[in-house]
Amino acid sequence: MATYTRQSTFTDGDTIFASLLNNEYDQLVAAFNVSSGHTHDGTTTGDGGPISNLFSNTLTFGTNTNNDISVTFDATSNDGVFTWMEDEDYFQFSDDILLSTDEKLLFRDSAIYINSSVDGQLDLVADTEIQIAATTIDINGNTEISGSLTLGSSTAVSSVLDEDNMASDSATALATQQSIKAYVDAQVAAATMTWTYVSRATIFTSSSGNHNTWTSCSISTGTVPASASAIIISVYSQSTSSDVTNAYIRATGIAERIMGKSYSPNNSDDASGDFNTFTIPYKSSVDIKWTTNNSGESDNLVAVYVDGYIS
Repeated sequence: MATYTRQSTFTDGDTIFASLLNNEYDQLVAAFNVSSGHTHDGTTTGDGGPISNLFSNTLTFGTNTNNDISVTFDATSNDGVFTWMEDEDYFQFSDDILLSTDEKLLFRDSAIYINSSVDGQLDLVADTEIQIAATTIDINGNTEISGSLTLGSSTAVSSVLDEDNMASDSATALATQQSIKAYVDAQVAAATMTWTYVSRATIFTSSSGNHNTWTSCSISTGTVPASASAIIISVYSQSTSSDVTNAYIRATGIAERIMGKSYSPNNSDDASGDFNTFTIPYKSSVDIKWTTNNSGESDNLVAVYVDGYIS
């Protein structure tokens, strides 16, 4: 590193030649050379004292070239470095940053910030919303939600309750596994089911012929009370001379069901008999349709019975 070295000493009466001044000026030029001149860092005698104050409100670092610009804090054990990454257009800090008090790191304005309001606590604060976008969010610790929790477009969940009797009947609270099990167990233990036999109450008897269209069977409240939850129905073939091939039955709101196999006097079964017996939810109406091999026979009869009900 070039320093200024005095070239001449003059006293009164001396003759000053141009060469003496040239040598002196050459030293000055070398001392202020842009690359090898003195730096005023205080490390070399003749370079001047270190700069401790930059008396300006605006400072510019860099040589206006396509290069990163680093500022180094030179210490004995550890140096501190931060760098302006020219191509990436951001600052890169190579060391930790400590906010030792409750000072804030602000974003956009003073209402959005990160800080530690008290020792041991980190605060993320926003005046509208904090959005966390990631493939996986892993929370290792207890989670306390003071407001409501909404999953997607579902109803906001306000709490998780442990009530064995579900007494709150809340539309916004979830239930614990234990309380759900306790409630279901209690309901099952308290539930009773009564089957009442009805001595083949006829609700439909067909006329002769083929009836491949739905026909209503009227169930009166005298046969099945309104409190019944299900009815037991049987379909009976009364044909003696021709084959009732299939019978179908349906209840209001329930898909149709085929009632079994065919019956005729020519097969191994009796000439007549039950097609099937089954249970359906009690509705206000039951419909039936059937087909035969000989629609002209007068005894192609099908009957529908209520055998009982469950309440």
